[in-house]
Amino acid sequence: MECRKYQEHITAAVDNALEKTERDALELHLADCPSCRNEFEVEKLTRNLVRTRCQRKRAPGYVLQQISQRLEHEDQPTRQVSWWKTLVGSTYFKPAVAFATACVAIIFLVNNPSLNSPRVIEASLLPQNDIIKQSLANHVAVVAGEITPQVVSNQAEFVQGFFAGKTKFPVVLPKMTDCTLVGGVLNDFGGEALAHVVYSYNSSEIIYVYEACWKTVLNGSPFHLSRDVVDELQRTQRYSTTTPDGRSLVLWTDGRTLCAAVSRIEVAALIACLDAAR
Repeated sequence: MECRKYQEHITAAVDNALEKTERDALELHLADCPSCRNEFEVEKLTRNLVRTRCQRKRAPGYVLQQISQRLEHEDQPTRQVSWWKTLVGSTYFKPAVAFATACVAIIFLVNNPSLNSPRVIEASLLPQNDIIKQSLANHVAVVAGEITPQVVSNQAEFVQGFFAGKTKFPVVLPKMTDCTLVGGVLNDFGGEALAHVVYSYNSSEIIYVYEACWKTVLNGSPFHLSRDVVDELQRTQRYSTTTPDGRSLVLWTDGRTLCAAVSRIEVAALIACLDAAR
């Protein structure tokens, strides 16, 4: 409860809108609480991205109408513990950066005004169970060292054995060019098993791969994926985009498995790695 109280002051603190006594109390808490300090730093980073990368554009009238209607009919949201904090009950799983990833996606929407493009996602309306939002957030946590593998090995057979029999879907371990397998994590979300696989690219970048049951995703629960993304995956078996902060995202289907890879390498290079693994 105490963390929640301070987290509610983070936005005001970033905006320099707190009274001095409240600011001093928050700073004392941040000094002792890595979780809240992480959330504070993420919000500062996100605000800087919005300020430096976004251009002001007028949204079409029908978009504003849809947002207004959604807000009118939406119940007051309750603050939920980030889903990956439940991963195997590990102390390595820190607070979510869901706000940051949502804002990154919002920046992508603002800077890509072609509303008919299948690459455009109304990220501000995406629920917390959206696979793209989760994948981007998890990549941030992996790079920051906040998510660490349960199984560490560069041997695909060993990592595959760790996942064996624990998921509805075959876990995919792509043998990508210039990549070294690091390990994997297994967790449960909404009663469905998820696999998370980590690679090192040229010993300098991380490639994080989120994997779920494709049939379950198509059913729409407990996971969410935008209709345009699902349509493109069904049509071409692949969906890719680049976020304004330089991260590449590639989704693809492999039989009964849906995979989402995220990395800071260029999207063309990431696709080339994945194609070489097929």
